[in-house]
Formats: sequence, C-alpha cells, structure tokens
Amino acid sequence: MSVSEKERAALHEKLAQALGPDPAETLMEYLPPETWAELAAKEDLRLLAKEFRTELASKEDLRLLAKELRAEMASKEDLRVLAKELRAEMATKRDLRELRAEMATKEDLRVLAKELRAEMESRFAEQTRAMANQTRTLILTVAGFTLTIWVSLLVALP
Repeated sequence: MSVSEKERAALHEKLAQALGPDPAETLMEYLPPETWAELAAKEDLRLLAKEFRTELASKEDLRLLAKELRAEMASKEDLRVLAKELRAEMATKRDLRELRAEMATKEDLRVLAKELRAEMESRFAEQTRAMANQTRTLILTVAGFTLTIWVSLLVALP
C-alpha cells in the first residue's frame, strides 16, 4: 500500500498535535521514504551478488588467459629452429646478402621490444584500472544494500 506525500503530511500534522513537533519529526524519520516494496530484499541482494560474480573475471580465468598468451608467444627455441631452417634454405652468397638486408638489426629488435613492453604495460594497467573500478562498484553496491537492510531492521525493531 503506497502512501502519498499528502497523507504523510497529514500524519505528521496529527502527530505534531498529539506529541509535539520534535517527537513527531523523530517518529516520521523512522518511516521509510518509499514503499516497503521498493526496499531491497535479501533475495534481491543475492541475485545482484550472483550477477556481479559472473561478470568479474576469476583468478583462474586470468591464469588461463596468461597461459594462452604464453603459448602463442614464440620461445627462444622456436626462434632458433626457425633461424636454422632459414640458414638451410640459403643457397648462395647473394641470397645471404639479400637476407641480411631484410633482417632487423639488434637496435631494431631493442626498439621493437621496448614498444611491445610499453604496449603490454599500458594494456595491463588498463585492465587493472577496469578491475579496480568493477571491484569498487561491487563493494559500494554491497555496502549500500547492507546499509539499507540495517536501517530497515532498525526501523522494524520495537
């Protein structure tokens, strides 16, 4: 049953006449500002917590993702095997000169590695910020629901 602002004002006026303005104000403070149906129930909180848990990546998800990334990256041994295969395919000095001209220098590799590290650090920082924001939102939401429940319980106590 919904109570309108007009009905709340009339109740406050009657209480002020019967009890005085201060006790009437105190008593009105204990009434919910909205209908009881709009307050969060334990089941509402459980469902919301379950939704948050399914949205957040678990530690195991992150471990699997890291494992997949490692599997996709070439290892030193893979690079050695590839270089050996390339050497085996080189037949003439001319082919070697052309290949040398196309190969990256150590400085090129250092620059490329530095750029790759910077990009990875940037993306990891971005993911960390996103996870921190999700965690903060979850904590604040749970705290809000907890506070709402405590206030509801305090109001319900005689």
